[in-house]
Amino acid sequence: MPENVQKRFNTVNAVLAACATLPADDRLLVLEIAWLVSAKQVRSEALTIPGGFPSVQAGQVAELQVVAQLVQQDAPNPALDRLLQDGDYDAVARHVMSLVKQTT
Repeated sequence: MPENVQKRFNTVNAVLAACATLPADDRLLVLEIAWLVSAKQVRSEALTIPGGFPSVQAGQVAELQVVAQLVQQDAPNPALDRLLQDGDYDAVARHVMSLVKQTT
């Protein structure tokens, strides 16, 4: 696995582990706020590039549309649920990334 992909998976694992003890609603709220703050920072950084802000903003909207589509298409998956219960976030991340690739 390429180093940058492994680093992303490690970061996802760390974030999920840090949120694991929160109630489900709080866990989602924390992650949503983190995404919104990070996305705003990226858009602000893009102001230094001509046309950067609207381009980055459009890309973020497209990412959110993929997430919404994945949520709408979701179905019970006992194997994935088992991975989550076991804390195998590497396998979960790989599974989610494969779904994203199928959706885009």
